[in-house]
Amino acid sequence: MAGGVESQWSIRVFERFERSVVRLNHGGVFLGTGFVVYWDEPGACLIITCHHVVSRVRMNQILDAYFSGNTIPSAVSIVHRGNDIKDLALLRVQRMSSQVTRPPVVMDFFQHPVAPGWDVVLLGYNVLRNNFILEPSTWSGRIM
Repeated sequence: MAGGVESQWSIRVFERFERSVVRLNHGGVFLGTGFVVYWDEPGACLIITCHHVVSRVRMNQILDAYFSGNTIPSAVSIVHRGNDIKDLALLRVQRMSSQVTRPPVVMDFFQHPVAPGWDVVLLGYNVLRNNFILEPSTWSGRIM
């Protein structure tokens, strides 16, 4: 994508999905990013992340999930995790933060084959110097 088209696309992705992205912490340490893949009105919420993000957390331990803009974490447990090859883990919110007042947009999996040269947008939390973490942000790139 050239010029302003790329930045407009990143802005649209951010605006639509920002509330669906969670920052995962354990013991006060940032682990990585997760994404809401299921939400139902009574409060059931499932989050997907990468196996490598939670690989050092025991199955019975609780993680903190910070939804965008929230300073009070939601309590999250690991439901299932893959392995180094199947790098996915499924998490369930055990206690939703009182700051989460609107349901996030549930993210879908892309069902079509991907091809080199496709433009993509990465949305997530990133660590800057000294472990300072900002709100979620986007980066655009191309599949190689």
